[in-house]
Amino acid sequence: MTKDQITEIDVQQIYGEYQQLMQQMQLFDQQFQQLDNQGSEFLSVIETLSELPNAQENNEILVPISSGIFVKANLQEKNKVLVNVGSSVVTEKSVEETKKLIESQLGEIEHLRNQMMQNRQIVIARIEQIRMLLTDK
Repeated sequence: MTKDQITEIDVQQIYGEYQQLMQQMQLFDQQFQQLDNQGSEFLSVIETLSELPNAQENNEILVPISSGIFVKANLQEKNKVLVNVGSSVVTEKSVEETKKLIESQLGEIEHLRNQMMQNRQIVIARIEQIRMLLTDK
């Protein structure tokens, strides 16, 4: 369809599509932010896990129970951690196993982020098509 072939009804439909695409772009931005936050949290966990074997057993540590809220605890085992594996099931894993698990999850986040980026590029291309169609209308 060329610019000369677009009717007023077409303009309204195309503009409606444009608005939906812009909303989708906002959703992509929110999802990217969530993935980035989760990735940062995972990197922080990996850093903490890397330092854990250097800690002294039976020393007092601070354990987060919520954002910015900690309790004091004594470190009983520095080479093992408890990991929630889903459905409220917790299992004991070594620090290295846990780091590999978190690194795998980081890889999944990166893969998902790349897929979303490709989809975002498709939406951007369509937005540009619409802008070109509607220019001079």
